[in-house]
Amino acid sequence: MSEFIKTLLVCILCICCLHSQEISLNKGWNLIGGTNQLASDFLNKYPDIPIIWGYSNNQWSFKVQPSVAKSNYQTYSEIQTLDTNAAYYVYTSKILIIDETFGPIDNNYSSLKDGYYLITSQDLKSEELLAINTDIISIHSLDQSNWKVKEKLDYSNHSTLEPLSNLRQGYGYWVKVDKNKEELSVSLSPSRTSCVAPCSILYSGLGSTSSYLSEPFHQLQYTWSFNDIKPSFVNSPLVNPNLGYSPLAAHLYSTPGTYLTTLLVSSSASSQTTSSLITIADPNVIFSNTTYCVSKINSFTACPTQDSNFHLSSYLAASELMKSLRFAKPKVATRVLFHTDETFDVSEQTYLRDFHSGLQISSYGSGASPILLVDDSSSNYVSSGNMIYMVDVSDISISNIHFKGSYNPTTGIGKHITGIFMYLGCSDITISNNRFEGMGLTIYPHGGTSSKTGQSKHIAIIDNYISDWQDYGVFGDFGYLGTLMGNWIKQNTNAISGSDGKCRDCVPNFPDHGPIRTAYPNNLLIQYNDMYNNAGWSSSGLAHQPNIRIGTGGSATRCVIADNILNGGFTTVSLTPANPTIEGIAKIGDIIIERNQFTASDNTWQMVDSGLGGSIIRNNLFLKPNNGAPTIGTSSFKSAIVFKIVNNNTTLENLGFKNRIYNNTLISNSQNTAANLALLEVNSHFSMFEIYNNLLYLPYIHPSGDGGLISWQHTESMTKVHSNNNLLYAPNTQNFVFNNKSHSLTEWQTSGNDIDSILLDPILVDSSTFNATLTTASPAINKGMMINGLRLDFKTKPRDMSPDIGALEF
Repeated sequence: MSEFIKTLLVCILCICCLHSQEISLNKGWNLIGGTNQLASDFLNKYPDIPIIWGYSNNQWSFKVQPSVAKSNYQTYSEIQTLDTNAAYYVYTSKILIIDETFGPIDNNYSSLKDGYYLITSQDLKSEELLAINTDIISIHSLDQSNWKVKEKLDYSNHSTLEPLSNLRQGYGYWVKVDKNKEELSVSLSPSRTSCVAPCSILYSGLGSTSSYLSEPFHQLQYTWSFNDIKPSFVNSPLVNPNLGYSPLAAHLYSTPGTYLTTLLVSSSASSQTTSSLITIADPNVIFSNTTYCVSKINSFTACPTQDSNFHLSSYLAASELMKSLRFAKPKVATRVLFHTDETFDVSEQTYLRDFHSGLQISSYGSGASPILLVDDSSSNYVSSGNMIYMVDVSDISISNIHFKGSYNPTTGIGKHITGIFMYLGCSDITISNNRFEGMGLTIYPHGGTSSKTGQSKHIAIIDNYISDWQDYGVFGDFGYLGTLMGNWIKQNTNAISGSDGKCRDCVPNFPDHGPIRTAYPNNLLIQYNDMYNNAGWSSSGLAHQPNIRIGTGGSATRCVIADNILNGGFTTVSLTPANPTIEGIAKIGDIIIERNQFTASDNTWQMVDSGLGGSIIRNNLFLKPNNGAPTIGTSSFKSAIVFKIVNNNTTLENLGFKNRIYNNTLISNSQNTAANLALLEVNSHFSMFEIYNNLLYLPYIHPSGDGGLISWQHTESMTKVHSNNNLLYAPNTQNFVFNNKSHSLTEWQTSGNDIDSILLDPILVDSSTFNATLTTASPAINKGMMINGLRLDFKTKPRDMSPDIGALEF
């Protein structure tokens, strides 16, 4: 485009307003709709309009009064008529009223080529115009000196522009047409396409790409359907496990049959679907000749086989059988079932190695799950510390078993053995519908170190009940593509913490850590879990460890923490390296944290604590009841999200990744709240943030402190912070950004940030009970920014083209 045209666009001052058939033109350049007359007749009728410009098919055209030298515009074609379905720039040296009739819009845009067009419209919503022709991807309008925009794509780059909602007759619009439609490719990669029920299959959609988007991992919306008959989680009964909404997914298949798994991948402009056929075999068929039943009381009536050669009378006999499978010739798929309502003494470690033909450990009968018991007696204690040990095995399923140890977290007394340990080379492992109590390391999927990631893969821990542990609920690296899904993982509410918790041989030996810890997660999905922690070992046991601690080795690769209920923990989710060593230096946190409900206990200081750059935190509810405050740290609940680096253990690469915080809701009803309460607190080093569409309800602020959207507590520049379309209700503070960089909203807006943010009561349904649903009177409705990857809200409700502020769409 020529410099003249660029200057012309910059000089536009206002757009006309339509009153009946009259349009008022301001002095200067105006954008108006076309008329039913020749351009020369129009100029003659309005002699104060010396110039008309139009744009069509990537070409500018013009018409000038005879007094204007045409030689200045000889490189452009000349307008002959004013099209009622087009729009024009006109120039006037004074305010001018014109009276014209505008024809109806022509809804056929199939003839438009790539480029920009000026059009007019009758009364239409901008979404309707975008829907008329999929080649139209954006609409701009100049209204009373303010530009507005509506795009099919992410318009976060236009954060200083107002959203365009309606098209009005007589107004002109700048429309971008792109016939080179988005190339959207969908990749559905299952870990396997067949297995024997009950079994898990893990899925990745991360091969999906878009020609419009540079970061499909978090810019695309992924919707999975497993088309299962009646799936459900025993330990997360409110969840529908038949659906998934993240780039990673997993499903537990309990019923034999054929299933069509579908993946719908969507951007703001288009969508594409693909599918994969999954075959789930009947275990009674696969194991018809290799099912062993175990009963101490010789109750084999419900056993699938009545052949006494397959009846065992003790756990020891069953363990010896399973250990011998590696030596069998040929190796065949085997099933070992324990009789319900019985307790089996576990006196030795069951060692499974070099077996890939398929093994199921489960139960038979209609009673309570069989108990595999380890106590403190010399004749009934696993000296090696593991009940089941696996290495270099695949296609293993363990379900409907009650693993029970002797550790008591309320006293700190008892042995703390490991329930299930998976070393290197394990793949396609399913641990489902089990109960674990009184363990040390309850489940330990080793997986490998950062240099060995991938040696184990496809480990699924689904729908288990885990409680009363001494060390961790689940600890270790899963290898590649694993999941923790639908589990109930909660420490005993009466657990007693102490500073000597890490002393393994101490008596009492207090509970150490939280539900989940992993150092080098690689494509790990943590979803639909219900977790709580109130135990730890540091600060005299008062700093309760996180519910989820991920990336302690300094990196996380394509991981998702989604749709969980998270309660308690001094920090609820920690994304920080564990030690300032070469293996504990922060490199990257390629993590999505979305649609989780965080609830602070009386000992919660902060909810997300991150030292890893590259995180996306969106659509979460952060809730702080009026339930007291920690007795250490700030002696208060401080922030929902904190970014910091400890001991300078980070790389420049890590600090170069942008962190994105979108559409979260923070409600604090605490009247003993923090001295510095914020959605986001930045303590050190980090400077690159996008903060859009967040809602904060903070009616109480500590009288000696402050509160707001951002607590910036280091001296680095905030020029890389981009923030807009946020709502803050904090009547006891004047600051929007505070601490080292204290600004009111008006002062902060001078930086170009939060131009469209507001300081109003969000008018929620009931903030006292944390019902964060917007009412019809809420000022947050339609005030958000459309961002790719945010097509769904906290409850997976679709967002429209004018999204609401906060985690919940009205």
